[in-house]
Amino acid sequence: MQRRHIIFVDHFCHFGKRDCTDYCGSGTRLQKRNYLETLKIIPFMWVIVVLLVRLVAGPLAGRIMQRFSGQMDGFNARILLNTSLNVTILSIF
Repeated sequence: MQRRHIIFVDHFCHFGKRDCTDYCGSGTRLQKRNYLETLKIIPFMWVIVVLLVRLVAGPLAGRIMQRFSGQMDGFNARILLNTSLNVTILSIF
């Protein structure tokens, strides 16, 4: 068990450093320029995500939910299925 954990942590750290270097440029921390560019994009991305959920994923997930959920399913089961379907549909788009 210990050995697997060490291998996983080593693998995670290796890819984490490479991804940080690719995105940040310096490999040590997020640069201010990249941070500000990300802050400029976030509001537009939220609008796009909300529109996709309301116009595309919501109706499609509603139709699929009717096939998989039963009349006796609880509230938590329906919310979990709805969330999973919406995330799956958004990931496809």
